[in-house]
Amino acid sequence: DYSSVDGVLFNGEKTMLLLCPSGNARTSYEIPDSVYKIDDYAFQGCSKIESITIPYGVIAIGDRAFSNCKKLRTVTIPDSVELMGIYAFYFCDVLENVTLSKKLKTISNSMFSYCPALEEITIPDGVTTVEAGAFQYCFELESVVIPKSVKTVGENAFHSDSKIADVYYGGTQAEWNEISFGEGNGFLTRSSNNFVWNHVATVLKIFLMPSQMFPRLYLGSPTNWWQG
Repeated sequence: DYSSVDGVLFNGEKTMLLLCPSGNARTSYEIPDSVYKIDDYAFQGCSKIESITIPYGVIAIGDRAFSNCKKLRTVTIPDSVELMGIYAFYFCDVLENVTLSKKLKTISNSMFSYCPALEEITIPDGVTTVEAGAFQYCFELESVVIPKSVKTVGENAFHSDSKIADVYYGGTQAEWNEISFGEGNGFLTRSSNNFVWNHVATVLKIFLMPSQMFPRLYLGSPTNWWQG
């Protein structure tokens, strides 16, 4: 059984949002509180959508659910969401602000690939894996927060993100060194070989200095930063 409300297709019980047609002229949309899953491709190509409200209670967001939403500027993923599919926000050209659910364990393959306006991202504590291509071609990305729960960063997760200047890491030098980084993440990791790690870090920051080819790395509190 299916049902349609204002041109948006649901299952009969309105617990799954199946499709918002790409030709829909609406610029904003509030997903009903009854929905617990946003299906694969549900909003793909909805080029007029500028804002979307996802209610607490949604558990899963499908593959490519919001891909090619060319005018979507900001999105908050409520803390009820446990799973987000691959390419979920692929090619969202003007997406600037993203807040992720604290229940996520994985940042899926190419989830925010080709989001060139995204300037900062905070990966929630509890995430263990950032999959391949997750943030690749986010050309304006400058600030990244990575919790110590992260154990794996896949190939090209931050590929071509040449403006990364600040990286905040929640763990120690040893924990950072134990992360498995795939190839193509040089803008996130390359400068770590230039510095001496001498104490437990509360914050790891990378600053891009104008005179440098690669960023400098600073550890710990501002009064105790070491550089090399």
